[in-house]
Amino acid sequence: MSYPIRPNSAFVTLLTKPSYLPGVLVLHDSLVSTPVSSAYPLICMVTPSVPEECREILRLRGIKIRPVEAMGPEPGKWSVEPSDSRFIDAWSKLRVFELWEYERVVLLDADMLVRKNMDELMNLELPDDWVAGAHACACNPRQLKHYPADWVPENCAHTPMRHPICLSSPPQITSSSPRPYGLINSGLVVCTPSPRLAAEIEHFLRTSPRIHEYAFADQDLISDFFTMRWKPLPYIYNALKTSRFTHPSMWRDDEVKCVHYVLDKPWMERPTWDSKAADAVRVTHGWWWEAKDRLERRLRSEGRPGVWDLVRPVSVYYTGPKSSPSSGAKLALETFSQFINSTTTLLCAMQAAKPGRLLHSTFRSMHYYSKPTTPTPRGTVAPRTLSPIVNNVDARSFPGSPEAAELVSLTHRALVPGWTCSTHIFRAATPRETPPPENRGAPVSPTEQLTKSERQALAEANFKRMRSTRDALASNSEFVNNEAVMWTVANRYAPDKPHTSHQLGIDEIWALDAVNHGDSALLNKANLGDIFEWSDHARDILNFVINFLPESIHATSGSNLPQVSAHVAQQRRDHGFKSRIIVGLGHSFGGCTLARAIADSPKLFSSAILVDPAHWHAETIGQAGTAILIISYRKELNVIRLLREEAEAGLLNSPFFKSWHPDVLADYVKYGMYEFEGQVRLKCSGYQEAAAFSENTRLPCEVWELLPTLDERIPLKWIMDSTEAGVTGGKEATQHTVWRRPANSYNIAIEGTAHLIPQEAPEALAREILDFVRQQHSKNLSTVKSRL
Repeated sequence: MSYPIRPNSAFVTLLTKPSYLPGVLVLHDSLVSTPVSSAYPLICMVTPSVPEECREILRLRGIKIRPVEAMGPEPGKWSVEPSDSRFIDAWSKLRVFELWEYERVVLLDADMLVRKNMDELMNLELPDDWVAGAHACACNPRQLKHYPADWVPENCAHTPMRHPICLSSPPQITSSSPRPYGLINSGLVVCTPSPRLAAEIEHFLRTSPRIHEYAFADQDLISDFFTMRWKPLPYIYNALKTSRFTHPSMWRDDEVKCVHYVLDKPWMERPTWDSKAADAVRVTHGWWWEAKDRLERRLRSEGRPGVWDLVRPVSVYYTGPKSSPSSGAKLALETFSQFINSTTTLLCAMQAAKPGRLLHSTFRSMHYYSKPTTPTPRGTVAPRTLSPIVNNVDARSFPGSPEAAELVSLTHRALVPGWTCSTHIFRAATPRETPPPENRGAPVSPTEQLTKSERQALAEANFKRMRSTRDALASNSEFVNNEAVMWTVANRYAPDKPHTSHQLGIDEIWALDAVNHGDSALLNKANLGDIFEWSDHARDILNFVINFLPESIHATSGSNLPQVSAHVAQQRRDHGFKSRIIVGLGHSFGGCTLARAIADSPKLFSSAILVDPAHWHAETIGQAGTAILIISYRKELNVIRLLREEAEAGLLNSPFFKSWHPDVLADYVKYGMYEFEGQVRLKCSGYQEAAAFSENTRLPCEVWELLPTLDERIPLKWIMDSTEAGVTGGKEATQHTVWRRPANSYNIAIEGTAHLIPQEAPEALAREILDFVRQQHSKNLSTVKSRL
């Protein structure tokens, strides 16, 4: 059947992230190709987060681009479960009402596939202030606990539907209908955009007191705003793939016009269902893959690269305080292991010791910082240039201490199922920007025998010495060149099995301990003094990536990492990596130093995740001094004392550790401590922790100044403290910080977590990391193929 062509009408979809590009391409191809052959174009709304490479591919496929700004509620008015974080971007679908250059539009989600022509929707009789769409399915087949309580099959509008009456008489809404009958599924929405309608919807978003109740973002808003002003359509226009098994009495494969791939996306992951449901989903997913294969053949016939030819391996780098095999790299490793192996690997790995703990008990809500409306503070600090890395001491030498020998003995360990951990040591950058220690080997941490007043006096004396050195540094006093031999310990994680073609292709994960943290601190304790310059860790990050990251994943052997040739190092400095993606991941001090490394050498990095990074404007500097030492000393003494009385149980009673995830706390006890003279102590001593904390006037402020200069090519995700944001200067200051470089940046705060996000909410953090890597790197948009 043919329909008259309605002028100035179009299908419209939204793209906010590269990972949904395959969906848009297949959706477009299904519209324009036979048997559908729609007479109307597909317009793609794109937000600023979509990189230029994606936009160019859309243009090459003849898809018209309509730039739009991201949209959403004001901070604090709405939150979402981590498993539903995709709904954060869904708010931007409301921008469709701003496309008033079109008389009629049909909004389609990017995870849809058109199987039959549905141009008739352009001529649907509809008042200008109405919309049309299919009913939401309220069956909740996965029985997700955070879904509305009234989402049960008996309240679903599709449950009473039978074939063939469902094709001509979709469910009607009456005053006695259950609440879910009034809900539209916003995957397909027919509307008439206008300035008035767009303004009213935006006003409703800003002022409605019900926004916080919405579980499904734009879908709930549209249902609420257009109450009794929307026309129900038959299910065939928005056939949820789940309806094939939840509503078999109405579903007919050959009558479906548009399939909606809710939940698991066919291009991203396999469906996680029971066997009966999986069989039904495999059929609908098969339709998408058939459409993808047709597009693939067409692209190849045109001499263009195939859809899945654009994938490179990914290396992941983590840096953060006290990074142990579990509290640092293991978190990242389990995150990416979840993607590579299955959707349950992460949960099995983290919950093996506690099989009764349910996944939904760890879900946390999210919010984000909107663009600030108050003036950004003016700059007050002139960033220094990082000192060149000379490495003029033989890097082939090896520390001969007992600690080094013990580390070497732990070369290969199976800490996470499916992955092998190996421990490596390499020379830290030389010379050091940190001055040589004045009191090498002098006792700086208190013992249990000291009284409270004696510990106070020791803290004051030590802090006075710290401050004296810091003041000398600030006044540019000259110090003896520090050529001390320092070592960095790195844990490398590699998958036991090679990747298959559809997987993300993470080849390795590296976790580094700063020279005064973790196992590195044990190797360097003779050369650690009163001062620790954060800039040295930024240089150590660069030193690793430029000089010690092996040329290929197969070249990593032996405990002592060899330095690459000068030619290779220079190539990396000048051009980055041709066949690798490097994702930087840093928390707190690690996030600050990682950002400084990226500012210095942006070509080395493909993207970065900053977890509540410790950088701020100079006017928001927190108080530092004797109190820091007292707190650090007290924590260290508590560890020593409590470990004698069963440390883990004792630490749980400490306010500092009480908020930690129990698995992380167990790892902290296991990996963050060592035996010394019959006592168990922290690898990073209280004094060295305080020495690191006392750096609050140099690099953190310099990085804040440098944030606007970070290469916009590098996607940046901020994962922030959701409480008082104390480490980053308070909420208003943090809002400015995460918007210092607005292009290609994302921010989110995990509800209920303070600064210690990896320790308090490792599962929620892992999901955010996973989501970001999926968005940015599941499809490499370069034509350069991996050689690894």
